[in-house]
Amino acid sequence: MGSRAVIRDWEQTFVAEFALGDRAGLARLEPPDPLRDGRMPVILECEGMLVGRLGGRAGVGGGVAGPLSFAANLRGPERLLYDLCDDPPFAHSLLRLSLEASATFAEAQVSRGGVATVNVYEPLAALISPAMADEFSFPYLKTLAGRIKRLGASVLLHICNDSGPLITRMVEAGADILSLDAQVDLARAKELAAGRAVVSGNVATQSLARLGTEAVYAESRRALAAAARGGRFTLSSSCEVPMETPAANIDAMVRAARDWGAGLG
Repeated sequence: MGSRAVIRDWEQTFVAEFALGDRAGLARLEPPDPLRDGRMPVILECEGMLVGRLGGRAGVGGGVAGPLSFAANLRGPERLLYDLCDDPPFAHSLLRLSLEASATFAEAQVSRGGVATVNVYEPLAALISPAMADEFSFPYLKTLAGRIKRLGASVLLHICNDSGPLITRMVEAGADILSLDAQVDLARAKELAAGRAVVSGNVATQSLARLGTEAVYAESRRALAAAARGGRFTLSSSCEVPMETPAANIDAMVRAARDWGAGLG
């Protein structure tokens, strides 16, 4: 859509130049075609291959940026945060465009890629007040979740950092799974979710990347003890797993789930 992404094997992809240097450029932008544009066709093909080869032995999840975070990749996070305060009508116009782009790609991942869950990542919602999130994030997330769920897929919603004050809003936006960062009290989150959504988390990503297997195993046990009793909990990393994470640390987290999770379900 005009932003220049930098893609390297050894680090996470990031945007180096943003498409909307000025607000007037919004009129020139259109949602991309997931079947034709950029890397999206490759992603859809890979998802289909994984779904076919795994044959139901493991779930395959897709992923999209939430509308607010998608907008930040077009406008730049700092500029967008100013826009929310200085020009709300422009911000909403950009969010409507971002919603359509995210939703179209999510729908293609379900209908073409065959994924059963779409992960929606909305980290920018943690950088604004809950009141601003109620205006600029959650209404768009609710629409996005509705479009995904109409196709029969589930929605995992991740908001970085301490999303504890937003748990009820996340559920009301239509999230089936709440992916929670390391700062969130899992037991309290499970109380607030009240069975309406699965709680997922929250072994710290820095632990997975930097600590040894025994420390990861212990942290996994801590998460299980906090939230696994009674079910409706999935042991997971607190956020996206760093690229440098040793495979043995992932194995340690899985081993903890198998050793301790079943007895608490």
